[in-house]
Amino acid sequence: TEPWKLTLLGPKGETPTLTPRLAKYRGASLGEDGRSLVFEWTIFLENEDKWPVRAIVRLPEAGSELSQWSLSAQLPKGWVISQLEYPCISVSRHEGSKGIMSVGYGAEYPLGDSGMISSTYPSCTGAMQLILSHSPKGCFYLSADDRNGGAKWLQIRCSSSALTFVQKLDTSFGWTDAKGNFELPWNALFGFNPGTWEETVLRWYRPFALSCRWGEKSILERYITPWMLDADVWIRPQDVN
Repeated sequence: TEPWKLTLLGPKGETPTLTPRLAKYRGASLGEDGRSLVFEWTIFLENEDKWPVRAIVRLPEAGSELSQWSLSAQLPKGWVISQLEYPCISVSRHEGSKGIMSVGYGAEYPLGDSGMISSTYPSCTGAMQLILSHSPKGCFYLSADDRNGGAKWLQIRCSSSALTFVQKLDTSFGWTDAKGNFELPWNALFGFNPGTWEETVLRWYRPFALSCRWGEKSILERYITPWMLDADVWIRPQDVN
């Protein structure tokens, strides 16, 4: 599995899509904090094979259960990243694996031998920035530590032997500065918990949600406009002109 996929937009309207297979791998190094590995590739743009893409995997402290995944790049003047997929993490598929998403009326979804399940955040098909698979052996967990709640897709892509966890998003041009430095403004979090999926979400996602501005106050502490409280029923129309 290639860990990243970048779609770029150039000053003349160029839209190349690049992956590690189309880049030159420069190796890995230990980060300055001693708790991260920095994997570096260079991509070929503007007739130069020198533009770095760095994927950083970090354990924030000794014994950390969740790894943090971040991405940065340096681009020629006038270039931006318009869409990315990162991280893309494949794991061996456990027997009986099912998907967990914050979608619609249910949480558990079947995982086929091909295709994928995908949760769009924020929307009615994705109320939380997470996606999991669970089996009798435990849970694989991917979430975004994004306290601004930016739009993204969280996906599990399936094969008969593996599950690939992917964060996909359209990026802001503002994430690339005037010098061409790009940085994804949050970490993705990935881990495995031998417990149930309910225990996993309570352990890892709930503390994050309650620390965000949309979750730090309870329903009783928030001001909610009276007409909303007085509504007897909500209807969500679809395909209505």
